[in-house]
Amino acid sequence: MSKMFLAAAFAFAVASFAHESEAKTIVVGGDVQVEVTYPLLSLSLWGTAAPGSPAAELTEAGNPVLTFPIQASRGSEFTGGSQVVDGGYDLRMNGGLYLFPLNAEGTELELFDDEGNRLCCRNALTNLALDTTTGKLTGRINGVRNRENDHLFTLGETTDEGTELLVSDYLAGMLTYAYSANNAQYFPLFDQWPNKDAGIPNLAGQSIGWVNYDVVTDVLPAPVPVPAALPLLIGGIGALGYVGKRRRRKAA
Repeated sequence: MSKMFLAAAFAFAVASFAHESEAKTIVVGGDVQVEVTYPLLSLSLWGTAAPGSPAAELTEAGNPVLTFPIQASRGSEFTGGSQVVDGGYDLRMNGGLYLFPLNAEGTELELFDDEGNRLCCRNALTNLALDTTTGKLTGRINGVRNRENDHLFTLGETTDEGTELLVSDYLAGMLTYAYSANNAQYFPLFDQWPNKDAGIPNLAGQSIGWVNYDVVTDVLPAPVPVPAALPLLIGGIGALGYVGKRRRRKAA
């Protein structure tokens, strides 16, 4: 009976040890690139006042592109920040971007006058996260936290250029309102925009550019925990030793 108890305790301890000692893959770095190819829109780095400053880098085709560092996995259990998940990644992007219309010369409309009054029309996209498992790029528009919907872009087809960024219904509605002729009363220089009478077309489902990501991962060494059944195992060994000792005394 004691031998059966010892064997069961040992098997349980080994199983518990194996379960708790699995290695974990974490995100340690990398970056996400966002490129805009749609002719009426451009982007610049969030947090800067002057139009186009600092300017986005330009690709060989002349398209503006911004690069965002990826937040590493963090926390004592590495459950915060970016994560490696089944089938892909949930990547938290450091920083944000301004999305804005272009004038007939292909440059951003003047944003402020000499007195600091706002003249035109940037939309700030912040708290950005790229989830390759759900196929979405999420975030906030102009600091508004929408608990019901933070879906900015849908990830489309992947080619040699990257993965398509398709405008979501939510973002399209915001852009259609912000860049409509009705807002000319708020933005005096809006009449510089070649499409001012019609406003921006409804971009829902429209591909406006590409996203590319390069993720650096590492394997967190498996912990070496004390098996949950170790006390039970020690107790079983002790009990077996005690029974054996009593049997030897009786035999003597």
